[in-house]
Amino acid sequence: MRSRTTPPTLCPLSYEEAAERLLADAYAEHAPFVYRTLAYLGVESGHLEDALQDVFVAAHRRIRDFERDKSMRAWLYGIARKVASQYRRGVRRRGRRMVLVHDADARVDPRPATDARVVAAMTARRLLDELDADKRRAFLLTEVEGMTAPEIARAEGANVNTIYARIRAARLRFRRLLGDSSGKEPEPS
Repeated sequence: MRSRTTPPTLCPLSYEEAAERLLADAYAEHAPFVYRTLAYLGVESGHLEDALQDVFVAAHRRIRDFERDKSMRAWLYGIARKVASQYRRGVRRRGRRMVLVHDADARVDPRPATDARVVAAMTARRLLDELDADKRRAFLLTEVEGMTAPEIARAEGANVNTIYARIRAARLRFRRLLGDSSGKEPEPS
């Protein structure tokens, strides 16, 4: 005689369980992006881990505001902007900036760096520093993070055409600073 097994009953998740799962998945997928974004937005390296945690704590508190048909990445970017602003404001309020030493060996050798990657990174940093904050954010989010202009527009609360203009202006500025005076947009690849 065959024994009958009953199929398992589907137990729907509570709202809290679903929210926890959504945030755990969001952290696993987007934490590196949020970390880089906080750095782009001026959070000092010694505070990045704390700021990252603050972003996900705020996301946890505001999970009911998240619209599931929207981009999680853009939503987290908006929260990261606010957290970064709070960190920068806190540094200014204290009236001092902490100087963090990243690599003790870099201080020992006074010779200029000749490694091509180091020189390229220093050049990129100088070029980025010459862009205004809006153009720098738009440029980094498209060129480094791969976000689309509509995603950035939603996250920034800006018109998508404004974002396209910022990206175009930043690219032109980059090319001019690198010595390309043609001013033409590159051919899409």
